[in-house]
Amino acid sequence: MIEGLYPVLGVIYVPVKDILYCGIAGEGSFKVFNGESHKINISKNNNELTVVQSRSHAGELEDKFYSAFKIKEKKSAGSSLKFCLVAEGEADLYYRSGPTMEWDTAAGQAIVESAGGFVFSDGKRMRYNKESLKNSGFIVSGFEGEWMKGQKID
Repeated sequence: MIEGLYPVLGVIYVPVKDILYCGIAGEGSFKVFNGESHKINISKNNNELTVVQSRSHAGELEDKFYSAFKIKEKKSAGSSLKFCLVAEGEADLYYRSGPTMEWDTAAGQAIVESAGGFVFSDGKRMRYNKESLKNSGFIVSGFEGEWMKGQKID
């Protein structure tokens, strides 16, 4: 759910694992698994990072972006699950260079931001209800830094 320019509620369900993620602005983010709900929180690690990449869209631009960081581990995940891995602290950073649509990212952004993280596009918080529903590239992170601001993403 979007209010104004930003997501305030997001739900992502992973049917193969029977896991539900939910983020509510001002309330937090939650993971429901085996009938139990647990609040999830972002990892604030910015030293040796665990990064998450797309199974089908990772490429040269992502590798170049990640080369600026000390990477401990690279994980591969599909679809919006990458947002969820950052939100629950299983990954520290996710970069996507290619275009997506607003409906591909809004729920994930609500979950990440409600867990204490950040979603930036072109150096500022990613917005919605734009004239074009296409997103440019973006960064999802548990930690904010000057490196995010002004970052032009192709």
